[in-house]
Amino acid sequence: MNRKIMAGILSVIITGSFALPVYGSSSSRQDTTTLTATIDSSYVLTIPMDTPVSYGTVDTDLSGALKVTGNVRSSQQVTVSATTEQFKNDDGQAEFTYMLLDKSTSKPFSKGVWNEAELRNSQPKEIPLAIHIPQDTWNKAKAGTYKSTVTFTAELENVQP
Repeated sequence: MNRKIMAGILSVIITGSFALPVYGSSSSRQDTTTLTATIDSSYVLTIPMDTPVSYGTVDTDLSGALKVTGNVRSSQQVTVSATTEQFKNDDGQAEFTYMLLDKSTSKPFSKGVWNEAELRNSQPKEIPLAIHIPQDTWNKAKAGTYKSTVTFTAELENVQP
């Protein structure tokens, strides 16, 4: 049999199996269909870019702010935590520590929280970050090229009522 004819017959059969029968009579009859749409929670985490640190600079602003945007349920929030590792010399023989700062509060940064309203706001909440290396730490650092990383972890959490 021709493929087009067979496809037409199958589509009529399939379409007919999904229709809900509504029977007519002399009196009026009404029925309803319930529609359901689900929009899953989602968010986008934006972190600062790689940032060079100049020797002797006590406070270095990171290139870009920490920001979260998205669409979550009113009973949820996004929590972002940050962990740092020490600056390590490229030959592995020396290291030194620093502090990650929330520039808006001048306090150490370890985590930030974004609720539904902050995520959907047309001006999203941003946290400007900097690293703080005391002059005494710079004075004790051995010559070399050092590297460190900041790891940001975002979690969608349910809010306790």
